[in-house]
Amino acid sequence: MGWFGGGSSEESSGPRDFSSTDESSFSAPIPQQSSVQSAGMGASSLQSFAAEMQQKALVQGVVSKLTQIAFDKCITKPDSVLSGSEIKCMHAVTGKYMDGSEFVLGRFQKQQQNQNIL
Repeated sequence: MGWFGGGSSEESSGPRDFSSTDESSFSAPIPQQSSVQSAGMGASSLQSFAAEMQQKALVQGVVSKLTQIAFDKCITKPDSVLSGSEIKCMHAVTGKYMDGSEFVLGRFQKQQQNQNIL
């Protein structure tokens, strides 16, 4: 029997040497154009797409980190619903995290502006 449930009488006849006669069963047609080229995307649009994907990954990472922090801090006994105090705690943790992030970003931007002036 083959690896994926298929099989033939040829497989049971003994070991195969995977010579050139077997090549046709393993080769796949190679497309002449990539999907990116056929869609008409240039280098600049490909770069902007990559930047957009990086931003999405960064946002997903922040959301994941924030979720983990809030869960660890606020959820004392996991249940199917959140209690009122757990909801308030989640809002407080999220608000503090966002305020801290805005503060750090603002300081970083000020620092960059000061360096550009000098």
